[in-house]
Amino acid sequence: MNGDDFRPQPKPERRKKGAPKRLGSSGKREFLKLIYRFVRAAYLAGLAAGQGRRGQRALCERCGEKITAHVHHLAGREGGKLIDPKNLSGLCEDCHSWAHAHPADARQEGWMVRRNMKGPT
Repeated sequence: MNGDDFRPQPKPERRKKGAPKRLGSSGKREFLKLIYRFVRAAYLAGLAAGQGRRGQRALCERCGEKITAHVHHLAGREGGKLIDPKNLSGLCEDCHSWAHAHPADARQEGWMVRRNMKGPT
């Protein structure tokens, strides 16, 4: 045994009581998913209430007929756009598929905006 084995070891860094836990990349991804689920649910509930359908599911903002199951991002999902209510619209499955299958027509109708813009217009 040499004398190096008995050197004092640095104490592990402790979090202050109540301080948030530091997240790794997978933890951050899970956190964003949780936040997005909350924002999605709140957006759809607000949309339904605005349509006079409190306690029911919202109708599609494009066709107005089918029940909304999808939250469409008008200008993509990067950065803060993921949870920005101005970037969201409630679409049924058919209208959401249409918007992604026909981006030029969707842009013309206002269901998509170019990603390099500051936000939806």
